[in-house]
Amino acid sequence: MTAARMKEWNRAGRWFAEAAGRFPDEAWPHVGLGWYHQRAGRTDLARTHFEAAERREPHSGRRLWILGQLLAAEGRLAEAARAYQAALALDPTFVPASRDLALLSERSGRIPEAIEYWRRIAAILPGISRAEAVEHLRRLQASASGPATGRPQ
Repeated sequence: MTAARMKEWNRAGRWFAEAAGRFPDEAWPHVGLGWYHQRAGRTDLARTHFEAAERREPHSGRRLWILGQLLAAEGRLAEAARAYQAALALDPTFVPASRDLALLSERSGRIPEAIEYWRRIAAILPGISRAEAVEHLRRLQASASGPATGRPQ
């Protein structure tokens, strides 16, 4: 993970591959390899590793969210949305899935749906972390019903 944070992608890929060998029953190395291959444009290998992670940890919201990102990168937005919704079914407070659903709804022109997702995010996140959600809410509410007054709920 440190190598990935330092943007040393090849090193990160080697470490994830080694971890998958050392911890064959764990999902996280396969999630890492899936992410690594997705970043390299190898969606075929990314999918193989995300599926391996799913077999090892079928009830992981994080894995479903990452799978959703892969599907979105492939342009399969309806499937991505279903993966994000499945992640939220496992953990309704999993903000990354809510955020990506909000953004997908926004891009698809489903403004009331996007507003609802951003409201949920704003309710979950404390203090300064709410800024992105509040900004989206203000903008969307203004576009949906004219100038917004007061503070978003």
